Amino acid sequence: MTDLTKRKTLMTGLGAISAWVVCSPTAAIAAVGEQTKVGDGVTLKTLGEGKSMIPGYSKVQLREMTFQPGAVFEMHPMTNAMICHMREGELRVDQGAGEFLVKKDTIWTCMAGGKEGAKNTGKTVAIMSISDLMT
Repeated sequence: MTDLTKRKTLMTGLGAISAWVVCSPTAAIAAVGEQTKVGDGVTLKTLGEGKSMIPGYSKVQLREMTFQPGAVFEMHPMTNAMICHMREGELRVDQGAGEFLVKKDTIWTCMAGGKEGAKNTGKTVAIMSISDLMT
C-alpha cells in the first residue's frame, strides 16, 4: 500500500468516525449545528455525532473551532481523546510541554486528561476540525 493510499484510507476512516470536544461546559452541551462562543474571537460548532464501532469508545463527535486573527483559547483540560486537523490558517498550540505551530493540513492528537490551549498568531481566520473519541 502506498503512503498516499494509506493517508487517503486514514482520512476516510477519520471522516467516518469524526469528533472534537474542547472541555468547556458550554461547548459540551451545544446541540448539533449550534455555534457557541468559547473565547474572545473563538467559536465552536458541533457538526455531528454518532455511535462508535471503535473498541473503548461509545460515541464519536465532530466539531469545528474557528479562531479570528489574534484570538486565544486558554489552556483547558481534555476530557477525552481527540484527533485534530488544521483546515485553514495556522495556530500555535500548547499542550503543556511547550508550543508548536500547526499549519493547514496538519493533524495532531490530544489525550484524555491532557491540557491544550491555542492562539491564532496569523493574519487570517484559522479553522480546526476536532474528532472526539468519547467513552
